[in-house]
Amino acid sequence: MEEQVRTQGRKDRLFLWVDFFDPHEPWDPPEPYRSMYDPDYRGQVIIDPVAGPVAGYMTEAEIRHTMALYAGEVSLVDRWAGVVLDAARALGLWDDTLVMHVADHGEPFGEHGIIRKARPWNYEELVHIPWIIRHPGGLGSGRRVPALVQTVDLMPTLLDALGIGGPLTMPFLAPTQTMFPQDMVVNKRQVALTGKSLMPLLRGEAERVREAAVTAHHGRQWSLRTAEWSYLLPIDGSGGPELYDRGKDTGEHDNLAAREPDRARAMELELRRFVDEVERGR
Repeated sequence: MEEQVRTQGRKDRLFLWVDFFDPHEPWDPPEPYRSMYDPDYRGQVIIDPVAGPVAGYMTEAEIRHTMALYAGEVSLVDRWAGVVLDAARALGLWDDTLVMHVADHGEPFGEHGIIRKARPWNYEELVHIPWIIRHPGGLGSGRRVPALVQTVDLMPTLLDALGIGGPLTMPFLAPTQTMFPQDMVVNKRQVALTGKSLMPLLRGEAERVREAAVTAHHGRQWSLRTAEWSYLLPIDGSGGPELYDRGKDTGEHDNLAAREPDRARAMELELRRFVDEVERGR
């Protein structure tokens, strides 16, 4: 890693994106990570479970051990993330470097009857992901911020932290009539970012940057979360709406949509207005 950074030829204005593919399945970490979290297990080892229902397929012990293998992969990645950070220190970059750690999604392990992201179900175990920020000036150091944020906030946060203003001109691939990759042309146009910078949270200037967070599977399900409630709306005809009290039901199992119809309708209206705004802004 040191050599890769060194060959960039400069030590300022450097942007490095490191993609750790693990802890993606198959979950087969080497030792000591393989035995780190369930060392006494003696049953069937399932490193790449079939995505879908666990009933009749995996026992509780098998699910628990597969989750332990996943945790081992996480620890493996954590160790190698440390190698990257140590390389930044060794090259004298650490004091001036902004570091962010994010993920794309979580991983279901039977919480709602499925393993892996086998359904378009935007439950907490799938959509709640880590976002760790290390600011070179120490902003927000040691704090855990409970504010709702989204992955679209990543770019605005980076630009704000680095003092890069807008408006931005972004490249877009525009298909021709043939639709073959070699016929794609690059157009550029100015775009307005819909994400929010998290710098006010780091600086302690605000308690939140948005009132709600939205997640979705295209054409399948939308969801809206506030600090107190989560609302899931299937749009593919697969079921009815779901409403959960996040304070009392962190695992999202007690559907209150029928018992709280006014709240459910209000959240659906807010969600549909958001989607309509995004559609009109294309």
